Amino acid sequence: MHRPNHRRSCSRRDHSRPRVTRALASLAFATTSVAFITSLVPGAAYGDEPGILDPQAVIGSITPELLTQGTEQSRVEVSDGPAARGGDAASAPVVEISDLQYQDQFLANGVSYTVDYATSVAEPMGQFEVLETTSTNVAAYIQPTPSGVRTLTAIASADAPVSYSYTFDVPDGTTLEFSNNVYRLRGQDGSVYGALQEPWATDSEGNSLETSYSWEGSTLTQHVELDDAEAFPVLLDPNWGYSQQWNLGSTSNWTTVDIQQNFYDCLNCYFALPGAPKAWPSYGKILPLYMSLGASGYIPFEVMMAGDFYDVAHWWGWQFYATENHIDGEGSIISFTYQYGQYGNDYSSIWQSVDTFIVNDFPLHLGGNAAYQAGAWFQWNDMANRVKADRP
Repeated sequence: MHRPNHRRSCSRRDHSRPRVTRALASLAFATTSVAFITSLVPGAAYGDEPGILDPQAVIGSITPELLTQGTEQSRVEVSDGPAARGGDAASAPVVEISDLQYQDQFLANGVSYTVDYATSVAEPMGQFEVLETTSTNVAAYIQPTPSGVRTLTAIASADAPVSYSYTFDVPDGTTLEFSNNVYRLRGQDGSVYGALQEPWATDSEGNSLETSYSWEGSTLTQHVELDDAEAFPVLLDPNWGYSQQWNLGSTSNWTTVDIQQNFYDCLNCYFALPGAPKAWPSYGKILPLYMSLGASGYIPFEVMMAGDFYDVAHWWGWQFYATENHIDGEGSIISFTYQYGQYGNDYSSIWQSVDTFIVNDFPLHLGGNAAYQAGAWFQWNDMANRVKADRP
């Protein structure tokens, strides 16, 4: 993949839009945006009307909560493909996420990818970079997030394509693995080039549509069933977050089931954050986690246990959902997984994976996102060492 020399840096520019309910947003959308609605009929072309190229209007009418989940501390850059600038290669716009690091400490891999169905980068709108595509009924919106980037696809008509592809700049042999409700891009050497939340697609009536991922070579494709859409536009979203890995060593004398039992016996022996209980929490249990700042107070990390998940032969893990009392913000998710090697099929080693999707920036006066993510890395590194220390 060509890495461009001329890039546009994404940042969250529009901080004023309030959180609104889906009903209110839909009412405002229906009663005040006649031109927008007209532009979404099948066959409508790009023009001066906002229409499908207006992410604030489209997202605000379907999933308004996403409008509050951008970042002012972006690691994302978007550029036109080389052909659009007179080059010889494909013209699909390029999205590049820099490696996650804090000072000299490497924390997680970034990645770059092309939005294969896009043709050019239009003018940015607020926090979003807007991409025109091969179909006048489709637009893409690039939204940097505190943990990575969201690529939203807006579909204005049932006549639009039903598959949307992204080609990643990753080593040959990279696979798309799935465990613990998370997809990861894992190289043959165990390196991970980020994580993807499970795909979703929603029509403008709020109905979920059937959608899935496929992977071939280095290309991720999201497929969507438009036949069941009751109203357009439809919105869908691969959401990329960062992923951190620890090789816990050989599987000699232990398995992921042993690790699972150790956590069940004593959660805070390994997950050593203040507020963590010894007893394994049941689904829905609120954990009042925090980090002390001494005389300056504390940082709240309250989470809800979202359950643990397993495939006995391959992996075990659990997820926490941040509550409204977590500094990451309600809607943030963190997943912890213990699995065997590549895609859970290499039984020579066990890996700890931590996958993060955050919706709020960490305050700059406390060091910003990079400092926060470095602190998290050291916490999960401590957890990996504790797990290894109790190996038989």
